[in-house]
Amino acid sequence: MNNFTDAVVENRDWSGADLAGADFTRARLRGCRFNGANLADAVFDEAQLEDCSFCDARLQAASFSRTTFRSVRLDRAVLERAFLLECRLEDVRWPGVNLSRATLRRLARLPALENAVAEMLHCLDCDLSALRFRHVTAILLTLQGCACRGFEAEDCDLTQLIAMHTDLSGARFTRCRMDRAGLMGSDLSGSILQNCSLTQAHLADVSLRAARWQGVAAEQAVLAGADLEGARMPGINLHMADLSHIQARNADLRDADLRVADLHAARLDGCALNGARMEGARPTDPERLRAEQFSL
Repeated sequence: MNNFTDAVVENRDWSGADLAGADFTRARLRGCRFNGANLADAVFDEAQLEDCSFCDARLQAASFSRTTFRSVRLDRAVLERAFLLECRLEDVRWPGVNLSRATLRRLARLPALENAVAEMLHCLDCDLSALRFRHVTAILLTLQGCACRGFEAEDCDLTQLIAMHTDLSGARFTRCRMDRAGLMGSDLSGSILQNCSLTQAHLADVSLRAARWQGVAAEQAVLAGADLEGARMPGINLHMADLSHIQARNADLRDADLRVADLHAARLDGCALNGARMEGARPTDPERLRAEQFSL
């Protein structure tokens, strides 16, 4: 019934309308309003949306493939389980949007996320460089093959963030929960963390060169093989952390909590450890080291 395939529509007000399952494939919509409309399962593939408003719209499981968004408002829109694939985004605003379980693929120039929900959001091959999150709940956010250089997050819940082998160089996280995050093999060089929690996070083989972390709790985190050369992390809590094989040349770990930490084969040349608590910290185990060398 609601078939608008290839339609050209201007200045139409569909606010509050029930358009569930509507097909807007290749439609050209300009100046249209969908505020509060029900657009669940709607299809906007290859559509062109210009000066349109979807504020408070329900867009669950909607499909946007190769869609052009130009001067579009999505304030508080519900995009749960929606697909935004290879879309073009120009002057898009979406404060308070809900992107939970949505899939974003090959997107660039994403608008800032503020006061939003993005639980289990899956971003694939997106350019998220310099993207800013503020007051976002994004538990189990997955960043796969994404460029995230200069990414910023403030007052966010990023528990169980999954971003393995990801370029997060120069990223800034302020007052964020990142417990049990999976960041193995990622580049966090030059990153800035302030008052963040990384309890039980997986940071094996991560580059933390020249990182500046202040007020960070990383109890029981795994940093095996991480490169901390020149990192500044005074007072960091690494209680019971796995620091085996880390490279911490000229790092600043003054006043750090290294109690019961695993320091097997750790390289600490020139590392500042003044005031660090090291009760129960485990040094290099010769037998374990021989076994590791034998297996190479």
